Amino acid sequence: MKILDKKRFKKTYKQICDSCGHFVHTDAQYCEVCGAETIRKATKEDYAKHEKVATRESKESRKHTEEVQREDAKIKKQADRLEKEADKVVKEARKDEREAEKEARKDEREVEKEARKDEREAEKEARKDEREAEKAQK
Repeated sequence: MKILDKKRFKKTYKQICDSCGHFVHTDAQYCEVCGAETIRKATKEDYAKHEKVATRESKESRKHTEEVQREDAKIKKQADRLEKEADKVVKEARKDEREAEKEARKDEREVEKEARKDEREAEKEARKDEREAEKAQK
């Protein structure tokens, strides 16, 4: 039930069901909630009881809302922390990938260097063999 100020509430809800305690805003012969025919005029005690219950429910609702907000803040904080960790892992992976590529290029250059060195040595050997063959022919 929507919470109204006292004056409006008393003017709007003039009757109450004896069986279930539901306030009735029309001149009905029976309760709309439980169907009982025990409708009577509401008293000051009924209004006070309703106000007490409404205040308690309002406090409980506010308390629950605050708990939910705290929990949401906690979850958001944890999500932010996990996002930062994920970003850190991604950066680290990219760094490792660059280092691996750099290392692969370095290894490739070394292999090419060794291959050129072997080619030069093979050419030297071939020239040496040609000279020896020429000397042997003369």
